[in-house]
Amino acid sequence: MKKAVVLFILICWFSTSDALIIRIPQDYDIIQDGINASMDGDTVLVAPGDYHQFVRFLGKSILLTSEE
Repeated sequence: MKKAVVLFILICWFSTSDALIIRIPQDYDIIQDGINASMDGDTVLVAPGDYHQFVRFLGKSILLTSEE
């Protein structure tokens, strides 16, 4: 499963040249803050851990995934 997620992220990365990977909590402490900063085509990559948050995608076409 981990390999599939990494492969999917790589495919998304190379198919959208201007796309960013926003890392939680390295770039933003809160998942929603990462989503707020994202643009269509970006990936919000969440590190392992417990996150008790309600998130809204705000109509954005982004990928929200985890490292595991």
